[in-house]
Amino acid sequence: MPTEGDKLLLKGTESEREPVLRVQQPDGTIHDVSVEELCVTNNVTYQALVTLLVRKGIIEAEELLKEVERVHNERLRPEQ
Repeated sequence: MPTEGDKLLLKGTESEREPVLRVQQPDGTIHDVSVEELCVTNNVTYQALVTLLVRKGIIEAEELLKEVERVHNERLRPEQ
């Protein structure tokens, strides 16, 4: 996962630049991760976590959906 020290780079030709994060793993290796890859990884991780929580009976799917909607609405609420 990207950390505070990661740098945003631009890769590709002038007409098709894709934002990339340079990420250092705990073992010290460094690799580039595109914004798309980061989004997919976050989505898959979220899906796995939700599946486990529901399967173990820790939370019900409907309860989770309501909370996601509440947080979503709270974050998108216009500042007053």
